[in-house]
Amino acid sequence: FVHGGMGEKFSTWKIEDINARLRLELSDWARAQVKSTQPQIRQPEVAYNPEGPLWYSELATVPEADLKAEVDRILANLGAKVMVIAHTPRIPDEKDMKRFDGKVWIIDTGISAVYGGRLSALIINSGEFRIWGEKNEKANTPGIPRSGFPADRAPFLWENPVGR
Repeated sequence: FVHGGMGEKFSTWKIEDINARLRLELSDWARAQVKSTQPQIRQPEVAYNPEGPLWYSELATVPEADLKAEVDRILANLGAKVMVIAHTPRIPDEKDMKRFDGKVWIIDTGISAVYGGRLSALIINSGEFRIWGEKNEKANTPGIPRSGFPADRAPFLWENPVGR
């Protein structure tokens, strides 16, 4: 599970080293914000790197044919079979979220109202991946709240037994 994805360069690092370096960079940045000083780390290696785990978006945006071999190398370097990424919103539909023959799953489905508020999830059960979304819910299911959405923006057509 990676926020943005991971390019080949960082896939050769140990996960513990990536996490340690990222913590150091973010802690340094946070201290600088509180103390209104310059961060001590002048050249962050991970936090702002476009190939790093926070910002790498090519697994979501580049045509699959252009990256197929690279994805296989990245996963091999990590000792992983699948990578689950976010950061690049997709429509909650398997054809848009599943890439590289199911080796990469994009789980940012624009759940924020800014992107349309589509509630969705990736369900991983016994090694099987499936998408849960609005179309999987029954309309007018009694007893399920609207989750605080105004009536005209509710993501589902729930019946509210308590009233409004």
